[in-house]
Amino acid sequence: MLPADLAPQATAAGLAPTPERAADLAVWVIQEARREPVARRYLYFLKSSYEAFHAIEECFPRPADAPGGGIGTSPEELLHIANHLYLLDSAGVQGVLLECGCFKGFSSACLSHACAFLGRDLVVADSFQGLPGEAGAGEEGYRPGDFRGGRQEVEDNVRLFGRIERVRFLEGWFRDSLPRLMEPIALLWMDVDLYASATDVLDATWEKLDPRAAIFSHEFLPEQIDSDGRIVHPHEPPGAIRDAFAARAVEERAVHLAGWLARIDRPETMGIGAESLLRALLPHLRDLDHRARAAREAIGLRHAVRDWVRRRLG
Repeated sequence: MLPADLAPQATAAGLAPTPERAADLAVWVIQEARREPVARRYLYFLKSSYEAFHAIEECFPRPADAPGGGIGTSPEELLHIANHLYLLDSAGVQGVLLECGCFKGFSSACLSHACAFLGRDLVVADSFQGLPGEAGAGEEGYRPGDFRGGRQEVEDNVRLFGRIERVRFLEGWFRDSLPRLMEPIALLWMDVDLYASATDVLDATWEKLDPRAAIFSHEFLPEQIDSDGRIVHPHEPPGAIRDAFAARAVEERAVHLAGWLARIDRPETMGIGAESLLRALLPHLRDLDHRARAAREAIGLRHAVRDWVRRRLG
């Protein structure tokens, strides 16, 4: 749950990197960042990603005819993905971050900053035509063309809000485009809505995933995962992921992270428990925000002025 270059220091400090110690580890990371370069780099990555993702969300265009206003994910969800990519990078896991389904390019723009920091490529795979006409059981609310972001529109958004020099676009339906990807995959991020689309992604990428890689999907609610981490939802991408694991006789463990986001772990996936530390760090990242500091200082100043006036009038 800690970067590989930071975990030995935590252990030496008597802090076992386990979910049960997440709150203590978060405080330790903040304090250690004042004196240790590896902790400082990790904290700066999270802090700069947190602020960049929120700034992009505040300024990203919101077309009136786009579901959700053109933004399908939240900064917190994307921070979970960025944090996991950092952990994989610290452990030497090679490969690209593959995003399947980008809508208007909000998540692409955000994650391109994380990739630029780590010197990695973000490969964005999308039809740029919206959803295909393959809605199945439980997917009756979807229509062909839903969640369409045109190629030029997406590129323009990533160029304005992200680091487009780290981004490559892979255009086409997943079954046609993904076989053209030759590099290994360190992290797979899917926001594809349909069972058939998720199946196409996993069929095309399974052998390219590093054994330690992580799979993230944006179609999960907590009740779709049982207490053992097994996926119980039979339709849409959760069902497709469950069936893909079963077809390969691989046991999955899914973890709901935030919003609609889940991470699906394979037996060798690295970074298990990372969500516990990030959740514990989030309040600290908010407190480090200059706007939060200004608000606290203003509140403190008002109290001080009020007390001074009371003393003068008393």
